[in-house]
Amino acid sequence: MIDTLKNESTTAPTVAPQYVELSSQGRIPTNTASGTAITFILLLVCLFLAVMWAFYAARSYNSPRVAEVGNKQQKKMSVEDYHKVIVQRFHQLGNSSFLTKESFRPDEPPPQQQPPELLERDDSDSSHEETLSNIDLEEGPADYDGQIVVSRRFNDNTTEEVAAPNCCAICLESYSCGDEVVWSANEKCHHVYHKDCISAYFSHAKKRGKKKCLCPTCRQEYLVLEEESNDKSKSGDESEIAAASSIVESTFRTRQQRVEGL
Repeated sequence: MIDTLKNESTTAPTVAPQYVELSSQGRIPTNTASGTAITFILLLVCLFLAVMWAFYAARSYNSPRVAEVGNKQQKKMSVEDYHKVIVQRFHQLGNSSFLTKESFRPDEPPPQQQPPELLERDDSDSSHEETLSNIDLEEGPADYDGQIVVSRRFNDNTTEEVAAPNCCAICLESYSCGDEVVWSANEKCHHVYHKDCISAYFSHAKKRGKKKCLCPTCRQEYLVLEEESNDKSKSGDESEIAAASSIVESTFRTRQQRVEGL
């Protein structure tokens, strides 16, 4: 039997041992081909997941609920910012004097303005509600010795039509019969004010040491304060207003008129 085992051991094929080289980190290297395939499969899976995420995100964005929220935000922006953008644009163009907030509301028609001569008078309003319409031009004295250069009077015999405002820019009240109004002799200034209002305005200018009084609206030269008040019995603002009022009457740089019945 021992001989039989020896014979089998001598006749059995011998298998050569296989040697594996470890990496620098002491790991058994994997097959290069199998590693590349696994990496490619992982990339395909990631790409598929990215496409599916983008698809569902697009569907959720276009849903009715999201669209409704987007429309509300757009309407909110238009209400808050539309007028500001238009006003800024027209300021850049230099045509912003006629812009109002109501003129850009799409749900309200623009107000229809009528010429002054078509406006009806309401006697229930305050005393300053009548609109200026037509003005007569009567030349005054040619010399400048404290007299009024030009006076204009309202009546039916109109010799000149002047585009005058219907209210005082200082007190913001409309002119009415009996009001005394003045304007500058400077041809560059066409603004009309109540005599008392502009006198009070000039009195404050005189307190600040201003020699040249400028129009409150256009900043053109209105008159020059040169005279002092001789009324010592009045004190405070009353004397200053009286002084300015006397200057308005005496200086050749102003014109005045009294509004009378049409």
